[in-house]
Amino acid sequence: IQISAVKVRYILFRFISVYFLFFLHFNPSISQRILEKSEALEPVFSEFKLPGENLGNSIQKIAQDSIGFLWFGSQYGLHRYDGLSVKTFRHQPENKNSILNNYIEDIYVDKSGKIWLAHYTSGGITCYDPYHEKFIRHQFDPDDPEGIVGNATNVIAQDHEGLIWIGTDDGLSRMDPATGKCKNFKNIPGDGSSLSCNVIRDIYVDKKGVVWVATGFPFDINGNCGGLNRFDPKSQKFVRYLDKSLRENQQTNLKIRGMLEDSKGNFWVGTNGNDLYLLDRNTEVFRCVNRDMVNYPELVSAWKKIKFKTPSSHVTSITEDNTGKLWITLYNSGVMIFDPETKTCSFTGIRSKAEGKISSGNAWQIFEAKDGSMWMATAAAGMKLYKLTSTTNPFNFFSFKPYKIYLLNDDVISITVDTDGNIWIG
Repeated sequence: IQISAVKVRYILFRFISVYFLFFLHFNPSISQRILEKSEALEPVFSEFKLPGENLGNSIQKIAQDSIGFLWFGSQYGLHRYDGLSVKTFRHQPENKNSILNNYIEDIYVDKSGKIWLAHYTSGGITCYDPYHEKFIRHQFDPDDPEGIVGNATNVIAQDHEGLIWIGTDDGLSRMDPATGKCKNFKNIPGDGSSLSCNVIRDIYVDKKGVVWVATGFPFDINGNCGGLNRFDPKSQKFVRYLDKSLRENQQTNLKIRGMLEDSKGNFWVGTNGNDLYLLDRNTEVFRCVNRDMVNYPELVSAWKKIKFKTPSSHVTSITEDNTGKLWITLYNSGVMIFDPETKTCSFTGIRSKAEGKISSGNAWQIFEAKDGSMWMATAAAGMKLYKLTSTTNPFNFFSFKPYKIYLLNDDVISITVDTDGNIWIG
């Protein structure tokens, strides 16, 4: 009798399980809603303190080198974090083998492992060679036509040929790192193939090696200087993206900062006015996705609930995590998490006194380290550096999905890993 009761319970359990999976299989909308709910993660932030009090925790940029060190650029100097301790590099007036200035606007790790620093206020850039523990300064010289084009440096990137691109408030420089000599580009009035604006706020090199240059200062709310520029290496000129291709109504501001090409090849661009654009690679036309009611209704709905506190609010960065979600930081507003596949999104505001929330008044950059940890810089004096310690659901969830290449079914009873690292699921 006891054996029969066990069998009956097992049969009932299997019947209910199969019925539930059968129900979800033929009701994909319900299955999708359950999955979306499990993936609508709410990030939990905890403050991570670096040396230097307010200035030392006013972080403009976060990067990671090939060894695994995390680098934080602050207004107090350059911080290196090895997972246990922090070492800070600061400007030493009597030592030429030190960083050019303690104010660090951008950090870029090149292919050789060297670390490049843009300083914004110091008249040049610094290159750190970690193998020889040496800082090399490249200073602005107005009398040198092959030097850096401007005094205020904002951003640094490296193209596929190994050349270093430097964005300043007075134009764009392309440096040969072997010689330190630059070819400079500036806006030329009346020349539509020159830079659309001399104020360079971001440089992005996509997977095909195309160099994109974002221009315009979002805090200059009355100025019209801005636009997105694509560099043509054959002509050594620029193709501008503004007016009709980036302006769907008169409210759109063309001052641009955040750019990202995601793992699927989609190219995203963020602008002043908190608009998010997506490039159609076939037509070379950008569409504003946060105002596209047809394709992105959930994003539009979430975007409308954001309280933009100042006219200078803008998209400061766009980052893709290892699950394909986009993290979009908004100056003076908060962080939007958008999943392009499921078209779901969630929003975290700022200036919250609740535990695990953002108490600072700014969101500047989200960075994902190689170990999967997420960091957020808030920039500006008195702000904070945050580490995302956990979420309401810290696990990635994989399940059966009709008509898609996912699990064969949801009944997982065995897992093993082979010698190549492949995971086999029975």
